[in-house]
Amino acid sequence: MLALTFSLSLFFSFSAHQYLQQANAVNSLHQDDHIWLADGPDATTYGLAPNFPCCSSNGGQGWPRFVSKMVHTTSDGGIALSLLGPVSATVDLSGANSGFSASLNVVTDYPFGDYLDITLLSNSLTPINFYIRIPGWATQANVSINGSQAVRAENGTFFEVTASSAQIHVELNPEIYIDSVGVLYNGAISIHRGAVTYGLSLGETINVTSSHECPSPDHPQILDYEINSTTTWNVALILDPAKPLSNFLTFTRSGTLNSTQPFDHVSPPMQITAMAREIPSWGLAHGSADAPPSSPACTSSPTACGEPFQVTFVPFGSQHLRMSVLPWTPT
Repeated sequence: MLALTFSLSLFFSFSAHQYLQQANAVNSLHQDDHIWLADGPDATTYGLAPNFPCCSSNGGQGWPRFVSKMVHTTSDGGIALSLLGPVSATVDLSGANSGFSASLNVVTDYPFGDYLDITLLSNSLTPINFYIRIPGWATQANVSINGSQAVRAENGTFFEVTASSAQIHVELNPEIYIDSVGVLYNGAISIHRGAVTYGLSLGETINVTSSHECPSPDHPQILDYEINSTTTWNVALILDPAKPLSNFLTFTRSGTLNSTQPFDHVSPPMQITAMAREIPSWGLAHGSADAPPSSPACTSSPTACGEPFQVTFVPFGSQHLRMSVLPWTPT
């Protein structure tokens, strides 16, 4: 038997439901002329059931299904932490340790925090094998067991601890990295740190279009609404992929993690700042942001782009609107 408790309590807001989500979303409007092919004009608006109601019906399944896969037994009678996060688990062991059990408690703010503190307890007469997944991006991760000197944990593998009980400290030491999103987007890039993807933070104005009565005393109404961006979105990030990213991108923790809603829209827990230049020629296509201009941008003439200014990137899920696929310019 496997008993699991996920210690992050999240409220699923049906007023935050969007049927289609865009990597580059500069608005969320009823659009009769749109770029998506198979869905209706309200597909990117927010509310109870834009386009189709199936997401509203199924939204509550996400976290339970995730939690059910976090910890599992292994064929050698041990246990594995396959999906990282704050969790407590009691496991009936199998295989060579059949008849015994183990408990696991993981304290962490992952994916917003950079470490995990793990308590492993077992009543097995012999040490058990405990496996911790080290993500592929965690190239500088290390692990300390019972206060010992930390040792390097190879990324993209399971780090093995053999013990009946142990206090384990995992430092993931994530770094900022960029991904090229391919020929389709003309060499544009996306920004990541650890497991979190970041998007350009945009100002917004909200227009409520309708409301629905709700029996919950805490949330008596569910709102449908449209959103327009109020700040510059058509920018090229000042970046040279061939040089250290620390020359261009700065990570900071911007506040205390909201345990009820860590993807906080008002006060995101962390951010990345950079410099960018506006590309006046980059506009809309059928109501949505057109494909990014070719990178490197801003090189055709001295006036192709505006003057440099600071921009802020926040975790992707913290936003209604965002730009997460951007062209870049070396200056």
